[in-house]
Amino acid sequence: MTPASPARLRPDVDRFFVLSGCSGGGKSTLIEALGDRGFAVVEEPGRRIVAEENAGEEKRCHGST
Repeated sequence: MTPASPARLRPDVDRFFVLSGCSGGGKSTLIEALGDRGFAVVEEPGRRIVAEENAGEEKRCHGST
């Protein structure tokens, strides 16, 4: 079965979906797969926030400010 092209899914209608679920439940994997298939997606902000915090923690651990 071939996935439907996003352009064939009634381009005249804006559709918005919210994904929620537990940590490790596959939300980011699903978002990435939809993006790979041409759907407009917004990255989960939690991953960006954690990455920024981890980068700041690494700088503090190595003596940088």
